[in-house]
Amino acid sequence: MGKPSSGVVAVGLLSTLARTETSEAAAPSAGGSALLAAVGAWLVGRDAAICAVIGPHVSVDLVRRITQHGIDLSRSRATADVATEGDIEPSPEQLASVSRDWSVHLCGLSAGRQRELLHAVSQRVMTVTIDTAKKPGSSVLTKTELVELAVNCDAILTGRLEAERLWPAQPPREILRQLARQGARAAVIKLGVGGSIGIREGRITWMSAFPLTRPPLLPGGDAYAGAFSAVFAPDRNLAHAMAWATAAASTVMESPSPLEVMTDFGRRTVESRARALESDTAPST
Repeated sequence: MGKPSSGVVAVGLLSTLARTETSEAAAPSAGGSALLAAVGAWLVGRDAAICAVIGPHVSVDLVRRITQHGIDLSRSRATADVATEGDIEPSPEQLASVSRDWSVHLCGLSAGRQRELLHAVSQRVMTVTIDTAKKPGSSVLTKTELVELAVNCDAILTGRLEAERLWPAQPPREILRQLARQGARAAVIKLGVGGSIGIREGRITWMSAFPLTRPPLLPGGDAYAGAFSAVFAPDRNLAHAMAWATAAASTVMESPSPLEVMTDFGRRTVESRARALESDTAPST
């Protein structure tokens, strides 16, 4: 008898990365928002799946390597019509088989597509979290669109630059309080080297960044979001989720490839860092 299936479905983009430092310098590496979020969820001990469109830029070998690392791609679909990486976003139909034991995390996609995906899974999965981070050159969210998404999901995550663009000259704490007053159940602003700040039930939580042991090789925002979604789902403990998300993000950032960090050592590193962060975190205010 197999173990119960539960975890996080990361809905976003799948791409290839140029390797900057690796023992296989000439080999392409899988990347993209959905993979990084799925790796974040895996590192905190959850099962991980990806819902994406697999274009011709993602080779059969890369797909095989992703599945060999334990990430489920059954909700992804292949197409030969993508001329440029990331041009096609996943559709709501791809999430039809997600069970109530799973959480869904929507990576940075267009506001219209995030709205469609949210409507498709709302009320029938454990939790829905949304990250508003976009690829460079993509259309940006308006404040109205962000608030609409925030009030209809279980937690929304955004970045410092986007928060500053939508709420100029306002401190992160006040931005979060405004979102809460408008109906957001939980919200987090990722501050990069400044850590992160979140709100739930009117309580503000600050989380410091974990100091890296080497210069960053990968971005950490999507891994943070995927790990956050995984840890937040069971009991909605904001500080706990932020600590583990921070630990996962720092571990991914130190790796030359998302898949290379998917080891027992990677999970132990995340757990050790998360415990340290939790012990140093001040009570929510």
